[in-house]
Amino acid sequence: MQMNEQYVNDRKRNGEEDSEEVTLEELSVLSVIKGIVPKYILPVCRLTINLFRRGIAKCVSDNRKGIIEDLEFLPINWYDTDVSCCVYNGGSVNGFLLVNKTATGKIVVDLFFAYEPEAGKNLLYMINFSVRVALKKYPKDTVVKLVIHNEISAALVKKYFRESMERYV
Repeated sequence: MQMNEQYVNDRKRNGEEDSEEVTLEELSVLSVIKGIVPKYILPVCRLTINLFRRGIAKCVSDNRKGIIEDLEFLPINWYDTDVSCCVYNGGSVNGFLLVNKTATGKIVVDLFFAYEPEAGKNLLYMINFSVRVALKKYPKDTVVKLVIHNEISAALVKKYFRESMERYV
């Protein structure tokens, strides 16, 4: 799938942001929310500060900051550490789904990625984990916001959140 990256870059330069908002209830019916989550998908609250920081440092060194430019400076408690999760394999963090709950009550996805191998599967497992935990913690009408900042986030929104995202292809 090709996306018009120039469009996204132009919007960034103009201070505009594309995003999609859905409720937890809408997310709860996605097919990706079914099935078992592997034991190596952990809530961020189970990581030591050192492991969390090493995972963040790895993200920053690979230029994977999601929508947060100062990712390396944010404390762990910036995130909802119950709903946020990671791929933890071989003693290191190999992916994150980091969310924070804003003062307005929205859940914002700040960072979402996974390293190969099996990055695609692990992304889906992390969605499954986070949505399930969020449904236990927050009302079903809680809004989840995903900012479309690159080709991967656009593809994710198109495939799982809205079929009407044709303008990104």
